[in-house]
Formats: sequence, structure tokens, C-alpha cells
Amino acid sequence: MANINELVERVVSKETNLLEEKVANRRIETHKALEKKKNEYREKLNVEKEKIDSKIKERYQISRQSQNIAHRDQLLTEKQSLLQEVFAAAQTALDQISTEELQAFFLDVVQQFKHQGQLMILLGEVSQEKITQAWLDTLNIEGVQLQLSPNIITQEGGFIIERGGIQYNFLNETLIQDAKTKMTVEIARLFNQ
Repeated sequence: MANINELVERVVSKETNLLEEKVANRRIETHKALEKKKNEYREKLNVEKEKIDSKIKERYQISRQSQNIAHRDQLLTEKQSLLQEVFAAAQTALDQISTEELQAFFLDVVQQFKHQGQLMILLGEVSQEKITQAWLDTLNIEGVQLQLSPNIITQEGGFIIERGGIQYNFLNETLIQDAKTKMTVEIARLFNQ
């Protein structure tokens, strides 16, 4: 009977050892599976975090670019407003030019028409009292006869010289517009420095 008890004990011990080994192996497999799942979740979490970070950076860049564009647009509007003020002030200054200054300017221009014959002078309303036919008659420009037109250009300063159907425009508004066209690029370059 001792053999049977011993045999039962060995079988029980062997089965117990096998069972304990299976449990230990199962624990190891479960632990490995759990670690694998943890790593997969960490990886997924990192991928999601990177996506979120990327979206945040992208939104930040878009927001920053929008702010830069808005700032640039505001500066451009202010520059344009300032330029309008400068050219409006120049227009006012030209309209208020003294008789002597306007006559000197007129004389410089008319000197370019030597030997051109009959010139018709059409005045702007603002300048009509500063250049008269009596004053034109006092000018002695070789080969040029100056005739003041009875027509007046309303709400303008300066003058137009007409010769043979061609008009040479020296009205203040035209002079300002020509200056604006020439100076706008230069002024914009100065503002960008």
C-alpha cells in the first residue's frame, strides 16, 4: 500500500508540477500579451498626439499668416491713405501758388515752344487771374504768338497749351497725377525699408 500511496503522491506531484508550469507559462504569456497591448496603445497614443500637435502647429501657422496678412493690409491701407493726403496737400499747394511762381513756370514751359507760331492758352479757373492776355502780350518769345482762350476749365488750376490741334496739359491735377505715377513706386520702396 505504501507503493500505491507513493505512486499516487508522485502522480499528484507530477500533475501539480505540470499544472504549476502551465499556470506559470500562462502568466508569462498573459504578461507578454499585456505588455504588447500596452506598447500598441502607447504607439497609438503617440501617433494621435503627433497628429494633434501637427494640427495645432498648422492652425497656429494659419493664424499667424492671417495676422501677418491683416497687418500688411492695414499698413497698405494706411500708406495709401497717407499718400492720398500728401498728393491732396500737393494739389492744394499748386492751386495756391503765387502769381509770380505760376508766371515763372508758364514762361519756362513756353520757352520750349520757340518758333512754333500761334499758341492758344486755356487756363484753369483757379489760375485765370494770374495769367492775363495783357501779361502774355509783354512776353517776347521768338517766333511765338500767345493767345488766351476765352474758355476756362472749371475747378482746375494751371493751363493747357494748344498748338495745331495738339494739347499740352499743365493743369495741376494732371501734374499731380503724373508725379503720383512716377513717385508711387519710389515711395512704396521707401515704405518697405
